[in-house]
Amino acid sequence: MDKDLIKRMLVEFQKGRPLKTVERELKLPLELFSGNIRKAVIITGPRRAGKTYYLYQLAASLTGKNVLYFDFEDERIIKPKPEDLTLILECYFELYPETKIDGLFVFLDEVENVEGWEKFVHRILERGARVFITGSSSKLLAKEISTAMRGRSVSFRLDPLSFREFLRIKGVSTEPNAVIYGEARFKALKMLEEYMMWGGFPEIALVEEERLKKFILQEYLLTMMHRDVEERYKVENRGALENLIKFLVTNISTTVSFNQIEQWMNSIGIRVSRSTLIEYSGYLESAFSFSFADKFNYSVKKQLRSLPKVYASDVGLHTANAFKYSKDLGRIAENIVYNHLVNSGKDVYYDANGYECDFVVKQGERIVDAIQVCWKLDEENKAREIKGLVSSMKKFRLKEGIVVNSDQKKEEEVEGMKIKYVPMIEFLLG
Repeated sequence: MDKDLIKRMLVEFQKGRPLKTVERELKLPLELFSGNIRKAVIITGPRRAGKTYYLYQLAASLTGKNVLYFDFEDERIIKPKPEDLTLILECYFELYPETKIDGLFVFLDEVENVEGWEKFVHRILERGARVFITGSSSKLLAKEISTAMRGRSVSFRLDPLSFREFLRIKGVSTEPNAVIYGEARFKALKMLEEYMMWGGFPEIALVEEERLKKFILQEYLLTMMHRDVEERYKVENRGALENLIKFLVTNISTTVSFNQIEQWMNSIGIRVSRSTLIEYSGYLESAFSFSFADKFNYSVKKQLRSLPKVYASDVGLHTANAFKYSKDLGRIAENIVYNHLVNSGKDVYYDANGYECDFVVKQGERIVDAIQVCWKLDEENKAREIKGLVSSMKKFRLKEGIVVNSDQKKEEEVEGMKIKYVPMIEFLLG
């Protein structure tokens, strides 16, 4: 790698550059990476969720600190080698000779493009550097980081925009009273419609034309399939993988029977086993394309035998890629609530005992919340959803339950238990 190029890139960051994005809610506990605690911070998450911008913003925010930022995805870099990492460090110290490595903040974007990067990171951690890393999900998975770094890293996940972040990037107030009761309410409702349709990938939020949004989201899913799964895991049965993705992205918020998928694929001439489909679904989950929620059971064996429910990492993937004839706002709303709960650090399951409750939240050894998603509260839907919620509330001895819906805010008592109806906007901002 050319030293002059390296120095130009290092100086470019120091001078700064305009960046249109939004402050993210992910907060890193920087105080944990001081003193004798020497761990690299790894930012993981779905492709195009904004990891590079997040890293850049974090680096730019460290005013008064010595910062080295280097982007290995820059088109000017061709096949970086292990020794180039040391060269980058040397160039930095030539530019800023008064700087010491002890206390230096080092940001390495897409560093997995360099073979042996973890050895370099180990070395500079030992010398007192603070290291922050992002990488594409195809090459830097959380379970492999722990092996490569031998316990010397802490991983944080950055997902597509939350609804609060989505409002910010659209220039709409996120102050709860203004959104729920004030002048921002109608703007926020309009933004919720867009969010439920196209999701929260930052690039999509900034695109106005719907046809372009759909095209970009289709490309996202293709890239996830090819680079993060097919190439990475050397998938041989491409037809099975493509049809599995089509099935999952179409059937969000529903239980998945791999036996039925196997029978369906075999009936259309795609020979695949149930075990292979389960294996492929694990690859997709590792690539942050889909998540699977288990049915809650105190027995781990019974829990693992139950049918999981599938959720897309972003509902825009469903809109742009699903095979469907009409909008299913109920299932889309459920997917958004699931992502909101999981991204808030909740341990989430579904419950089914004659009637289904969309979500039960586990804290410690007990279930502490039961949540039902019912987008339209007509009489038929309401009766069915309340039965499922009340069944789980009785089972887990809960005094209160929540029904997330499109617009109703009220409370009522059912069989001595309180049911709180919470509008989607209030739930996502609460």
